Amino acid sequence: MISKIKYVVLIFLWVFVYACSADYDEAYIDSQIVVDGVLFPDEKPVIRLVQLADINDNVQLPVVDAIVSIYSNNQKYNLELSDKNIGEYSYEGTDLQISTGNYYSLEIEYFGNMIFAETIIPYPPENIELELYEYEDSLLVDTVSFINIEWDHSGDAYFYTILHCDSLNPLADNYCYYHINDEFPCYENYQFIDTAGLINENIYTVTVFSMTEEYAMYYYSYEPAGSDFGYSGNVENAYGIFTGLSSTSVVFQYFTDSLSIIGE
Repeated sequence: MISKIKYVVLIFLWVFVYACSADYDEAYIDSQIVVDGVLFPDEKPVIRLVQLADINDNVQLPVVDAIVSIYSNNQKYNLELSDKNIGEYSYEGTDLQISTGNYYSLEIEYFGNMIFAETIIPYPPENIELELYEYEDSLLVDTVSFINIEWDHSGDAYFYTILHCDSLNPLADNYCYYHINDEFPCYENYQFIDTAGLINENIYTVTVFSMTEEYAMYYYSYEPAGSDFGYSGNVENAYGIFTGLSSTSVVFQYFTDSLSIIGE
């Protein structure tokens, strides 16, 4: 009788421990794994995985023992650990093409827990046009000028614009790289550049990025990711982001009274 009782107790304890460990694994994955996966057209896919003691913790531990796969057109592509120091997984083959307008799915297996996400690669902005405008400011008693940037786009996306200059003029150092719309990506297909910070005859590159709504909400949210009001990403059973990003650039030379388009 005693042996039977011990046997029943052992079974009960085993079931209890197994149930608790399963719940612990699920909560552990859901609260601590962070996925960073941004796909670019015509570039190899790279996924980074880290784990945190808390979602707001600054200490990131790389995840080096996960099984990471990307699905495209019903085909499965297994990624390999490429940098264990940062938990980076990449696909080194040439048969997985990242193309605009295509859908991709992410699958991660970590200690028996499954993490999922899917995204589409947005189309890049097209037919970018730049035009210099001037107007008289009656309050400043001065002429104010700005560059209007407009573009066409297919599909639904947000946009972010960056200006970069390439010049040997040391006076241009302070204006060589800055974001035009700092606060949040815009939904409209136009943007303005204040020419007050530009230097005559310098060559500049303006790049317009096309991004998904998930990218805009995750990287440009006013609230920290994982907080009560912050956006925690589009990854199921984990935090983080799996999304796409594309861009188009135009190179131009700036003059105080005109612009000269050099190329893309």
